[in-house]
Amino acid sequence: MELADTGNLDGILDVMNKNILALSWAMPPLVFPRSIQISRALKGLSQRGWKTRVITVEPAAELHAEQDALLESIYAPYYEIERLEVREEIQPSSWWVRMQRKASKPANTIHNNWRRRAYCSLKKQKMSGNADVLLTFAQPWSDHLVGLMLKKKYKKLPWVAHFSDPWVDSPYTSFSSEGERKEACNQECEIIDKADAIMFTNAYTAELVMHKYPEHWNEKVFIVPHSFDAELSQYIQPVCNDKEVLRIVHAGNLYSLRQPLCMLDAIKRLLESGFNRENLVFEFVGFVDEEFQNNVAEMELSDVVVITGAKPYFESQSIAAGADVLLLVDAPASESVFLPSKIVDYMILNKPILGLTPAKGASADLLRKMGNWVVDSDNEQAIFNVLNDIISVWRENQLSSFEPGSDVINQFKLDDVSNRMVSALNHAITQYR
Repeated sequence: MELADTGNLDGILDVMNKNILALSWAMPPLVFPRSIQISRALKGLSQRGWKTRVITVEPAAELHAEQDALLESIYAPYYEIERLEVREEIQPSSWWVRMQRKASKPANTIHNNWRRRAYCSLKKQKMSGNADVLLTFAQPWSDHLVGLMLKKKYKKLPWVAHFSDPWVDSPYTSFSSEGERKEACNQECEIIDKADAIMFTNAYTAELVMHKYPEHWNEKVFIVPHSFDAELSQYIQPVCNDKEVLRIVHAGNLYSLRQPLCMLDAIKRLLESGFNRENLVFEFVGFVDEEFQNNVAEMELSDVVVITGAKPYFESQSIAAGADVLLLVDAPASESVFLPSKIVDYMILNKPILGLTPAKGASADLLRKMGNWVVDSDNEQAIFNVLNDIISVWRENQLSSFEPGSDVINQFKLDDVSNRMVSALNHAITQYR
C-alpha cells in the first residue's frame, strides 16, 4: 500500500487567505482525547498562518464529560469557535421539524440536531466566503456525514476528512442490525470517495480501512500522528509520592474491551508471592468500567488498585507526572491498529511506559522504539514477569534514568506533525487550482 507523500509542502502553494472551516463535536473545555488533539493541531496550523473557524457543540450538552477551563484558555487564541446548542429542551427545533419527528422519530434527537444545525452553520460560513478548505474530525462519525452533505452542495470545496481511528472495521463499533452495518459501510465508502484528502494517525489503521477500496484512492491518504505540545509542561506540577512506593499510573478511560483484567490476576499473584502491598500502587485516573471496579473489590485489591476517577486534563497529567511508570491498556487482539493519543501525552512526562497491548500493532511498535515494556494484555504470566522486572529496576533506582530516543520523540512534536497536516490541506486545495 503506497500512501500520499507526507513531506513538508508548507509554503509551496499560494493560498490567499488559508481559511479553514472545521467541524468537530469535541473541543475544549471538554476533556476528550479528540478535543485535546484537535485544539493542539489547530495551534500548529495557526503558527503556519492558517486561520480556522471551528463549529462545535455547547459543552453543557455533554452532561458527564470532564471540563478544563485552563486547557480551553491556552488554545483559544489559535482559532475562532462557534458553539451550537443541540439540546432540544434548550433550543427547540422549528415547528416543521417537530412535525416530521412525530411521523419519524430520530434515534437520537441531540445527534439529529447536531447534523442539521452544523450543516446550516457550515453552509452559512461557506456562503460568506470564509472557507478555502473544509476539515472534519471524526468521533462522532456524523461529523464526516455533515461534511459529505456540504461537499455534495459545493463540489469544488476542498475537503479533508480526519479519520484518526477506523470506523466500520473497529472492534469497538457495534451495529444493531446487518442493515445498519451496510449503511455505515456505504457511508464510509462515499466519504472516502468524495473527500480530497484522508488523514489517519498510523499506517496500520490506514491499511485496515483502505484495503477495501480502489488502490488509487491511497493517493489521498496521509499519515498524521498525534502530537505533543512541549509548552504545556509549564502547567504540569508533578504530584510528589513516597519513594518507598512503586506507583504505576493510567491516565484515561477504561471501557468496553479495554480493561486489564488479567493484570489484576498478575497483581494478586505478585502480592501472594511476598511483595509488600504497602509498597505498590496502581492508580487509574479517569472513567473506569463497573466490571473492572467490581473485580478490584472482589479480589480485595482496593488498597493497591486505586480508582481516582475523572479529573481535568492538567490535574490528570500532574498525577501521571508523579508516577514511576505509566500504563497503557489496549484491547486484546492478534494485531492492534490503534495508536492512542495517551502515548503521545505521556511523552512530555519523560517516564517509562508499561504497554498492555498486542505484540503486533502501532502501540507496540512505538513503545519498543522508545525502549518501553510491551506485553499482551490477556497474558497473565507475561504481565507477572514484566511486573517483577519493573520491581527489580525500581529497587535499583533506575526508573528515573529512563530516556526515550529523541529520534522517535521528534516525530510527534507539534512542528513536525503540523507540517504533515499542512501537506494534506495543500493536497486537497491543489485539486481545484
